[in-house]
Amino acid sequence: MSKLHTTPLDTLLAAAAASESGRVADGRALLGERPEHEGPRARLDALIRSALLARIDGEAAGGGNLYAGDDRDADRMIAAFALLAERTPMIRFGYAAANRAILAAAAGAAALHVVDIGVGAGVQWLDLIDRVAALGDARPRLRITGVDVPDAAGEVERALRELGARLSAHARARGVDLDFAGLARPIEAIDGFERRPGEVLAINASLALHHVAADEAGEGARDQVLRRLAALRPEVLTLVEPEADHNHCALGRRLVGARRHYGLVFSILDEVLADDPAIRGALERGFFGREVANILGADGAARVERHEPLVCWQRRLRAAGFTPVASDLAALEAELAGEGFGLARRGQAVQLCWRGDAVLSFSAWKGAL
Repeated sequence: MSKLHTTPLDTLLAAAAASESGRVADGRALLGERPEHEGPRARLDALIRSALLARIDGEAAGGGNLYAGDDRDADRMIAAFALLAERTPMIRFGYAAANRAILAAAAGAAALHVVDIGVGAGVQWLDLIDRVAALGDARPRLRITGVDVPDAAGEVERALRELGARLSAHARARGVDLDFAGLARPIEAIDGFERRPGEVLAINASLALHHVAADEAGEGARDQVLRRLAALRPEVLTLVEPEADHNHCALGRRLVGARRHYGLVFSILDEVLADDPAIRGALERGFFGREVANILGADGAARVERHEPLVCWQRRLRAAGFTPVASDLAALEAELAGEGFGLARRGQAVQLCWRGDAVLSFSAWKGAL
């Protein structure tokens, strides 16, 4: 086994290569080497080592909901993300950019139908309801269809019903006419929705489409889904995705991409949550760490975290029949603030950057005519 590994990345890449070639003993020896440095990068490298060891041992978890846990985990994670939203624009960036683009597309319309792919907790729509209420007499009737992947226990259907009740109560309190429907269906099975007369259709995809399988080259399920969405002729499709590059068969390329992207994320967490290491640790290990484990430990259908950078999404969306819509950078800059964070225009898209490096990308698109 070579002893020429001079940096932690060199060592991790050598361990990944050993894993891929079946040299289990070499891989274990390399992963047993502990770096001398400390801090967010060292914590991330520890999670990468764990993911590679799980891969070697055949214990990598994948598929389904990576973030499912007991109720205490869920409550702790909700509190952690609430604090992250309070101290950084990382959560608000996607909501603000998408909701501004959706309302711009619906300007002057009597009715707006939003189809949200991967609705989750649906917090974004509380913000949209508030923005619709602020339009006064010009507010449109609002219809939201929340789509989420079903589960065998029926928990997703229950969560969608509860979300509908919360959003409906919020809308009533603000005088907004809202019709919510929950749809437990895989993204790949989404098909036509009824287009009511005078209704603008908006499709929102926030941190969801990267779960759809995609080939590095050629057409796959991801391209088929995008073509199906374009055929619905939405006035706008809003896309929020991490500015990350993990959609590769080669384990080494995934490792380099994961270390770059999550290195930025862990740097953010280390700085903005310096006074609350418990919350920081919950996010690092319980949320982002599970993504790292899936990216590096799983293959095939079990690997559900398949991020692509903005340039790849732009290529796929154009090929599917979408055309880009310019984002209002000035308005977003006025709304979003945070020390160390900034916005950058990339063509007609916008990226949220940390100390100059892109973390998240937002783009808006119009469907086929």
